[in-house]
Amino acid sequence: MAATKSDPEIELALRSVADGPLDEGRKRVFTDLLLERGDPRGEFMLLQFVIASNQASGAVRQRAQELWQRHKKEWTKEISGVVSDLELENGFPVAGTVGKTAAPDQILRSAMFVTMKRLRANKDGQQLLIAAACDVRLTGLQTLEVDSLETFATICAKGVPGRLTKLTLRLSFGKTELELVRTSPVLSKLKTLTFQPVFRAQTQRRGLGRRLKDLFSPGADASALAQTLVALDLHPTLEHLELPVAGFGDLELFMQVAAAWPKLEFRRISGPGTFELEREEGGTLLVLQNFTNEQLVQLRPAVPKDVTRARLSRKRQWSGIDLEPVLKAWAPINVTMV
Repeated sequence: MAATKSDPEIELALRSVADGPLDEGRKRVFTDLLLERGDPRGEFMLLQFVIASNQASGAVRQRAQELWQRHKKEWTKEISGVVSDLELENGFPVAGTVGKTAAPDQILRSAMFVTMKRLRANKDGQQLLIAAACDVRLTGLQTLEVDSLETFATICAKGVPGRLTKLTLRLSFGKTELELVRTSPVLSKLKTLTFQPVFRAQTQRRGLGRRLKDLFSPGADASALAQTLVALDLHPTLEHLELPVAGFGDLELFMQVAAAWPKLEFRRISGPGTFELEREEGGTLLVLQNFTNEQLVQLRPAVPKDVTRARLSRKRQWSGIDLEPVLKAWAPINVTMV
């Protein structure tokens, strides 16, 4: 038997979840009431709690998936047609892609929306993304993906108390965007920035530094990228900058980041498929991926002096490859071949 809207106790419990989306105890009360009534959503919620505890067997996950596929239209009807690509946690959505809606406030009041932690938007969902980012009811919303300067600027201008800790920017990055990242109170708790500029000449294979050559006035001893990193580093809480802008094994990107690294206080900078630099106690860990032996030897002089450990991999298997030149060039750094 399924609980219905006419059940005042169920309605009250669901409203309680909407009023306190970070309180997992409220979700458990809701789950218990559903179980008492034999509602299949109660079983689904219970299974979701088990999955969240990382103790779920394959059978538990399969049963949860069966219940979700059978009932998801009913359970998500309040946000049907508005939110896609849903990801769940303890029975409620925590991530999704928003689209156009005729009644955004109704969506923002829904218990199936206020639990969101990570949001992105399609081209028709920009207004709802702005409304969600700036609504005080979504207390758990910490991650946004934004691909419009107008959307980004509007969110920053709203002045809602900052709660965002992770931001992905997919737009043509310039001085305006940089200043918003540095100064907006909405981003006062930002820890991770994924900086993915969009360029007019997407098909041109040019280094990131050259593509940003007009961002700042030329410096005497720094590339455009290095100047950008230094400027971003002025953000008081930013710890991790991700640069997924280049192909695998982008030698130029690593060289420019390595040149800027000594001037920065970031805990971590990474370029997926190319490199990671992460400060540790007693030194810095460097991870390099998808480079040839020759490239690894070539870039060794550019490695920041505080690097004490390195994990190196390349495009092909190491088996049968003469690693002696690499190991010799990288001494005395503690090198692990992956």
